[in-house]
Amino acid sequence: MMRVKISQLLAAGLLAVAVVSLPADAQRFARDVSDQSAASSARQRGDLKPLDQLLPAAQAAGRGEYLGVDFDQDSNTYRFKFMRPNGSVVAVDMDGRTGRVLRTQ
Repeated sequence: MMRVKISQLLAAGLLAVAVVSLPADAQRFARDVSDQSAASSARQRGDLKPLDQLLPAAQAAGRGEYLGVDFDQDSNTYRFKFMRPNGSVVAVDMDGRTGRVLRTQ
């Protein structure tokens, strides 16, 4: 009898954690979609360079396996991520308008 109650409490606790974490995930998803939409609109207007034009310079700066890219619509910058052969991850920040590498970290 006690085991049933403990497992039920455990299940309820896990469900509560899943439900509580949903809004943060939903907010992040909405922000990502918004950023992608903003980047797409800016590229169509000609305000940003297309990613295929930026990637070669980012690859040269990152010197590793391409992992992905994030866009910051407030600053019109892209953050390209690369994994080097030693396993370290390198971020290359680029100005989306000019294609200039701003920082490698």
